[in-house]
Parts: sequence; C-alpha cells; structure tokens
Amino acid sequence: MKKLPQFLIFVIIIFLPLFHILIAMYQNQSWLQLNAWLPLLLWLIGCMAGFLALQMDQILDIFITNPDSNLAKAVKNYLKQKHISYGLNLLENNKHLQPRLSFRSVTFQIIWIMLVIFTFTSTASSFGKGLVIGLGARLLIEQWEFYFSNRNLLKNWLFWQIKREINDQELKWYLIIVTSFLIIMDITIKI
Repeated sequence: MKKLPQFLIFVIIIFLPLFHILIAMYQNQSWLQLNAWLPLLLWLIGCMAGFLALQMDQILDIFITNPDSNLAKAVKNYLKQKHISYGLNLLENNKHLQPRLSFRSVTFQIIWIMLVIFTFTSTASSFGKGLVIGLGARLLIEQWEFYFSNRNLLKNWLFWQIKREINDQELKWYLIIVTSFLIIMDITIKI
C-alpha cells in the first residue's frame, strides 16, 4: 500500500490555525501571559485525541463485532503477552482487513461534517474544535492513502452502509469536497 506521510500532513493540518494565533500573540505581546497558551494546548490535546479516536473503531471491531477473525486473535494474543505496541501496530498495518468500520463510512463522515459545523459555530472549546479536526484529518489522510493504493477497498470502506456502487470519478470528487471542507474549516477556525 502506498503510504502518505501521515504524521507530516497531520502536523501541517494541526499547526495551520496556530500560525495566525501565534502571530497575533506576538504582535499583542500576549505570548508572555500564561493563560494565552491554554487554548493552544487544549487545541493540540484535542487534535491528538481525535487522531487516536479512530483507533477505537478498530479496537471495537476486534473485541465486539468480529472477535473471531484472524486479525482479532493475533491482536488479542499480543495484548495478552503485554506487547501492546505490537498489537496496535498490527492493527494499524492491517486495517484493510477491517472493511466495515463505522467511523470510516460515508454515513459517519456526514455526521462528522454536522459535528464540525456545530462545534465551530456553537462552542468556544478549543479541545472540541481540535478533536473534530484531528478526527477528520486522520480520516482523510487514510482515505487518500487508499485512494492511491486500493480504490475498490476504499469504495467498500466508505459506502458499505448505503450499498451504492460508486465510480472512480465520484470517489475522487467526494474526497476533494470533504478535503476542501476540512481545509476551509481549518483555515477559518478561531481557537
């Protein structure tokens, strides 16, 4: 599978809104005040929590939805031996074996878009805004990876709940639209 530089892309998405704020803090000399840094810290923690939240979907799949699959047995074996990092790494490298994860479906992404709009318009919580951006960023990074490496798997991954055949052009436009939405939200965010 072709791998995108996930960490680098994620860091760019996370730090894009921070540049504007850091420049404003520098100009106002508020960077010397400790309370000016709290929203930035909460934003970063929220982004990391959102990034890691997608792992929960995979973990729920191996413990609840498909506990008898070979992947579930292998991951559980690592966890029993207290090799947690090996188990999580195995899970991450074999996510293609889990094609029906709820968080990675188009249905969830529609809910995610509504959650982003609600969070950005109705709350001042830097943590909440970071959480939804981190979640969306990881989703899109993974989806673009699969777009470049295995489009049929991505189509199954995204559209299994609605049972509609999607062609490559529709998939491409779907990803462009959702990615554009994330970038617009990321640029216009007020932390």
